[in-house]
Amino acid sequence: MRVARIGVVFVMGIVAGLLVSGCRSCVDSAPAPTVAGPETPAVLAPLDGHLLFTVTGGALMDVELPAKAEKMIRLGEKQPVHAVAGPDGSGRIVIVVDEAPGHALKVLPLSGGPEKVVFARPGGTLWDHATGASIALAREGGNVALLEKTAGYQIAPEAYVEPGCLEVWNLDRGTGGPLGTDACLSVADRGLSFSTDGGTLAYVAYDPRETTATLPNSTGESVTAWATWKKLPVVHLYEFANKRDTAFAVGERPVLAEDGASVLLQDSHGSPVRIDRASKVVTHLGLPGETGFGVVAAVGDAILYQGFATAGAPRKTRPMSMGGTEDLHTVKVTRAGTNQFATIAEGVGIWSSVSFGRLKL
Repeated sequence: MRVARIGVVFVMGIVAGLLVSGCRSCVDSAPAPTVAGPETPAVLAPLDGHLLFTVTGGALMDVELPAKAEKMIRLGEKQPVHAVAGPDGSGRIVIVVDEAPGHALKVLPLSGGPEKVVFARPGGTLWDHATGASIALAREGGNVALLEKTAGYQIAPEAYVEPGCLEVWNLDRGTGGPLGTDACLSVADRGLSFSTDGGTLAYVAYDPRETTATLPNSTGESVTAWATWKKLPVVHLYEFANKRDTAFAVGERPVLAEDGASVLLQDSHGSPVRIDRASKVVTHLGLPGETGFGVVAAVGDAILYQGFATAGAPRKTRPMSMGGTEDLHTVKVTRAGTNQFATIAEGVGIWSSVSFGRLKL
């Protein structure tokens, strides 16, 4: 969740929002937890692709796998990157940047070169609440989804949320706008994800609790942290070919697996689960040292996720604007059903935008 409005709501937006989302250690200066090693570098070997993440000042980093070759591909001093998605199969990246006097959606090649503006609009990303932090780019087909016109409200005494209007654009055609016939389909700023071919979009909406009873994880530990909420975050799957929208499961931060067979998401405690699309079987995932900020991608039996630093690694921090320090964490990869893991990138902050994509072979 991004910073909320000044005053009481400002505090609720940061503290309550982060705690409800499952963050394990966010707003104090005590050392964050670590995960016991040793790491298993071999789990990286079959995995190819590019991990993107923003760092202090809105700069954009790229880590090429499996070599873990890291480089800065965009400075952030003049136009900080607010959100990033991609790369897609052809090596394109989409970013949302602060661009005076407002913000812009841009596409740029992973290899460098000129940036192309998809659209530019008034309103800054942070204080004006013009756009959300959720963004997704399909590996194929050129579809990109993002939130505009976010507006916050208190969904429960302990939780402040900021849904926005969902828009879908196509980079190849250069066209886009609100999804569906509504001028604004209200969608939670809690993650977006495309299927590999771009034909299905996973998003989160706040649905009345009584409408979720038939979903595979609508009771028990999956929802206990949302006990006071009259509306629950529900992952929807929208299929573009037939314009069918299906409520799939209760949860947040959805990620469609690369093979399309399952959806990974978080329950009310921030714990990761995998749900099979056909059988609706729910599998709880043991991701070593996961932070509660969610899964980044699922490729075969490899799961990329945001994790705490490995025990013994130097503690990395940065100052927080409100005082104290923020522990920087990592992006890790594990193999499903094992305790083996390896660190892909370090220096990832709680406000970092993180994305993973693979180029076409």
